[in-house]
Amino acid sequence: MDIRDRIEQKRRQKAANEAAIKVGQETLRTGDITEQSGIPPAAGVQDQSVWESLQEAGDPNLTFKAIELMRENYETTRRIANVEQMIAAAAEEGLLPDDGSVDLLRKTAQWHPDAVAKEIMALRVHANQEQIRYQRSVDAAERIRSAYAASSDDLVRAHADAISQALMAGVDEDEAIEHMMRIQRLAKHPMGRQLLEGGIDVDDVEKILASYYSNELNTYGALPQMPQTGAPQQQTPDTQRPDSLQPTLDPAQP
Repeated sequence: MDIRDRIEQKRRQKAANEAAIKVGQETLRTGDITEQSGIPPAAGVQDQSVWESLQEAGDPNLTFKAIELMRENYETTRRIANVEQMIAAAAEEGLLPDDGSVDLLRKTAQWHPDAVAKEIMALRVHANQEQIRYQRSVDAAERIRSAYAASSDDLVRAHADAISQALMAGVDEDEAIEHMMRIQRLAKHPMGRQLLEGGIDVDDVEKILASYYSNELNTYGALPQMPQTGAPQQQTPDTQRPDSLQPTLDPAQP
C-alpha cells in the first residue's frame, strides 16, 4: 500500500467516524429514530456519557458498537416493562399470592425479565388447567346429584349430596360412582343400613358385615337377609344332605 492509499484510507475512516458521531449526537439531541442507528426515541439518552467518551476516542467501530449496545438496552427495558405489566395483571386476577411474591417478581424482572415472563405464563397455564378441572368437578357433582335426586331413600340421597361435595374437592368421578353403588347395596341390608345411618364408613361397614357373616359374605347379592321383627321365618327343606340323612317314610304307615 503506497502513501496515496494510506491517505485515502485515513480519509474514509475519518469520514465514517464523523458520520457515526453525528448520528449519535443527533439521536441524543432529538430522540428521533434514524435509519443509521435504528435506536427508538430517547433510547440512548441515559448513555450520553458513552457518546461523549467516543467523540474523543475517534473509533467508528466503537461508535457502532455503542449504538448496538443502546439498542440492546432498549430491548431489555421494553421486555422489563412488558413483564411488569404481566405481573400487575396476574396480581389483579389473583394468580399471585399476597405474600410478597409480587414485589419479589418485580425485582427479579429487572435482571431476568424472560425468566419471570415464563413463570407468569406457567402460572396462567396452571390456572387454566385448574379451572378446567374445577368445571369438570362441578359437572360430575351435578350428574351424581341428579342421578339420585329422585331416589325414595333418604339415606341414599344424603350420601349423594355428600359425594357431590367431595367431587367439588377433587374426588375422582369413577370412585364417586362406585361409592354410591356400594351405598345403595349396603342400604338394602338391615344391618348395613343401620351402620350407615350411625355414620360408619362404607369400608368399615363392609368389614363388619364380612366379619359378622364370615364366609357367607361372597358378594353383596349373597348377603343373607336378617329376619324382620315379627315376620315368620321361612322354612326351606335341606336338600344338600346325603340320602342317608334324609327323613324316610315307613311304607307301612298310613
